[in-house]
Amino acid sequence: MPAFTKQWLLDTGFAEVPTYWPAEPGDMLFRVFGDKKKLLGACYSFEVPRCVSEAEWDANIVKWDNLCRYVARFRVLGHIPMWVGRIDQDFSRHGREEGVGPVIGGNPHAVQAWMEPTQANFIKLELVEPVRLLLQDRTVVANRHPNQVH
Repeated sequence: MPAFTKQWLLDTGFAEVPTYWPAEPGDMLFRVFGDKKKLLGACYSFEVPRCVSEAEWDANIVKWDNLCRYVARFRVLGHIPMWVGRIDQDFSRHGREEGVGPVIGGNPHAVQAWMEPTQANFIKLELVEPVRLLLQDRTVVANRHPNQVH
C-alpha cells in the first residue's frame, strides 16, 4: 500500500489534497476504461458519463494514457477506504514533464474516487450491469508531443 503523503496524492491526479472517505456497502461507483481486461482499477466516479468527450472532460482519462471506450457500474460490497477530491484539470501525468505545457479544458468541478486497486480486486465491488460502450461522439487522443506535426 502506498504512503499517502500530500505529494503522492497530488501526483495521483488530484487538484488538492483529497478527503479520506470510506465507501459503504451499497454505494455506487462508475469506471471508464478502454481495455476489458482493466475492468477494475484505482479511479472511479460517482456519476456515469454519457459519452467519450464527457468522460474525458471530467476525468482526463486519455491524458493519463488510458483509453476511453467502456463504462461499468459497480456496487460496493464491503467497506473500502477511498480518497475523494477534485481532479487536477491543468496537467496530465505527462504534462509535468519538461517542455510540455498545461492541458487546456476540463471540468474544474469533476471529482474522482481513488482506491488502492487491490481493494476492488478482493471482491469488494460487484458489477451491477453489463459493461457498455460509451457513445463515441469524439475521438480523444493524448497530445504527447505538442510541437510535433502529425
